[in-house]
Amino acid sequence: MNCENRWIVNGLRIDERGQLVIDAAPGCGNRKRWDGEMEFHLPEGMLDTLMEQLQERKTDERMIEVARCEMKEFIELFKADYHDKKQTLAKQLNIDIQDVPLPHWYSMESAGEPIQFSKYRL
Repeated sequence: MNCENRWIVNGLRIDERGQLVIDAAPGCGNRKRWDGEMEFHLPEGMLDTLMEQLQERKTDERMIEVARCEMKEFIELFKADYHDKKQTLAKQLNIDIQDVPLPHWYSMESAGEPIQFSKYRL
Protein backbone atom coordinates (compact mmCIF):
# COMPACT_ATOMS: atom_id res chain seq x y z
CA MET A 1 0.00 0.00 0.00
CA ASN A 2 1.47 3.33 -0.98
CA CYS A 3 1.50 6.41 1.24
CA GLU A 4 -1.31 8.11 -0.73
CA ASN A 5 -3.78 5.36 0.23
CA ARG A 6 -2.72 5.07 3.87
CA TRP A 7 -4.69 6.59 6.75
CA ILE A 8 -3.55 6.90 10.36
CA VAL A 9 -6.35 5.90 12.72
CA ASN A 10 -6.64 8.06 15.81
CA GLY A 11 -9.86 6.54 17.09
CA LEU A 12 -11.88 3.41 16.43
CA ARG A 13 -15.09 2.32 18.13
CA ILE A 14 -18.46 0.70 17.66
CA ASP A 15 -21.25 3.11 18.57
CA GLU A 16 -24.50 2.26 20.37
CA ARG A 17 -26.23 1.45 17.03
CA GLY A 18 -23.50 -1.03 16.05
CA GLN A 19 -21.92 1.30 13.48
CA LEU A 20 -18.16 1.37 12.99
CA VAL A 21 -16.87 4.87 13.81
CA ILE A 22 -13.36 5.86 12.71
CA ASP A 23 -11.39 9.05 13.31
CA ALA A 24 -8.41 9.11 10.95
CA ALA A 25 -5.88 11.42 9.33
CA PRO A 26 -4.31 10.93 5.90
CA GLY A 27 -0.92 9.23 5.88
CA CYS A 28 0.19 11.58 3.14
CA GLY A 29 0.31 15.28 4.07
CA ASN A 30 -1.29 16.62 0.91
CA ARG A 31 -4.47 14.50 1.17
CA LYS A 32 -7.72 16.15 2.26
CA ARG A 33 -8.70 15.27 5.82
CA TRP A 34 -12.31 14.62 6.67
CA ASP A 35 -13.84 16.62 9.53
CA GLY A 36 -14.54 14.63 12.67
CA GLU A 37 -15.33 10.97 12.81
CA MET A 38 -16.67 8.91 9.90
CA GLU A 39 -19.45 6.46 10.56
CA PHE A 40 -19.65 3.24 8.53
CA HIS A 41 -22.72 1.05 8.22
CA LEU A 42 -21.88 -2.60 8.78
CA PRO A 43 -24.17 -5.08 7.00
CA GLU A 44 -25.72 -7.90 9.01
CA GLY A 45 -23.03 -10.29 10.30
CA MET A 46 -20.12 -8.01 9.37
CA LEU A 47 -19.64 -6.81 12.97
CA ASP A 48 -19.32 -10.44 14.10
CA THR A 49 -16.82 -11.09 11.30
CA LEU A 50 -14.83 -8.00 12.26
CA MET A 51 -14.79 -9.00 15.93
CA GLU A 52 -13.68 -12.54 15.02
CA GLN A 53 -10.81 -11.16 12.93
CA LEU A 54 -9.73 -8.88 15.78
CA GLN A 55 -9.90 -11.76 18.26
CA GLU A 56 -7.85 -14.01 15.95
CA ARG A 57 -5.22 -11.30 15.62
CA LYS A 58 -5.07 -10.82 19.39
CA THR A 59 -4.79 -14.59 19.84
CA ASP A 60 -1.98 -14.78 17.27
CA GLU A 61 -0.14 -11.92 18.96
CA ARG A 62 -0.53 -13.61 22.37
CA MET A 63 0.76 -16.93 21.00
CA ILE A 64 3.76 -15.20 19.42
CA GLU A 65 4.48 -13.54 22.78
CA VAL A 66 4.18 -16.93 24.54
CA ALA A 67 6.62 -18.43 22.01
CA ARG A 68 9.04 -15.51 22.53
CA CYS A 69 8.94 -15.99 26.30
CA GLU A 70 9.45 -19.76 25.97
CA MET A 71 12.42 -19.30 23.62
CA LYS A 72 13.96 -16.68 25.91
CA GLU A 73 13.63 -19.02 28.90
CA PHE A 74 15.16 -21.89 26.87
CA ILE A 75 18.14 -19.74 25.79
CA GLU A 76 18.70 -18.47 29.34
CA LEU A 77 18.72 -22.06 30.65
CA PHE A 78 21.02 -23.09 27.80
CA LYS A 79 23.43 -20.24 28.66
CA ALA A 80 23.45 -21.23 32.34
CA ASP A 81 24.09 -24.90 31.47
CA TYR A 82 26.85 -23.86 29.04
CA HIS A 83 28.72 -21.82 31.65
CA ASP A 84 28.25 -24.55 34.29
CA LYS A 85 29.65 -27.14 31.85
CA LYS A 86 32.70 -24.97 31.13
CA GLN A 87 33.43 -24.65 34.85
CA THR A 88 32.87 -28.36 35.44
CA LEU A 89 35.20 -29.32 32.58
CA ALA A 90 37.89 -26.94 33.81
CA LYS A 91 37.73 -28.45 37.31
CA GLN A 92 37.51 -32.07 36.15
CA LEU A 93 40.38 -31.69 33.68
CA ASN A 94 42.39 -29.41 35.95
CA ILE A 95 42.75 -26.65 33.34
CA ASP A 96 42.00 -22.92 33.35
CA ILE A 97 38.50 -22.06 32.28
CA GLN A 98 40.03 -19.90 29.51
CA ASP A 99 41.56 -23.08 28.07
CA VAL A 100 38.20 -24.78 27.54
CA PRO A 101 37.59 -24.54 23.77
CA LEU A 102 34.93 -21.99 22.82
CA PRO A 103 32.25 -23.25 20.42
CA HIS A 104 31.19 -21.19 17.41
CA TRP A 105 27.84 -21.96 15.88
CA TYR A 106 27.15 -19.26 13.37
CA SER A 107 23.45 -19.89 12.87
CA MET A 108 21.13 -21.57 15.33
CA GLU A 109 18.49 -21.48 12.60
CA SER A 110 20.56 -23.78 10.37
CA ALA A 111 20.42 -27.15 12.07
CA GLY A 112 22.99 -28.55 9.63
CA GLU A 113 25.54 -25.81 10.40
CA PRO A 114 28.57 -27.48 12.01
CA ILE A 115 29.80 -26.33 15.40
CA GLN A 116 33.39 -25.21 15.29
CA PHE A 117 35.76 -24.53 18.16
CA SER A 118 38.28 -21.78 18.66
CA LYS A 119 41.84 -22.81 19.17
CA TYR A 120 42.77 -23.12 22.78
CA ARG A 121 46.09 -22.10 24.26
CA LEU A 122 48.68 -24.61 25.37
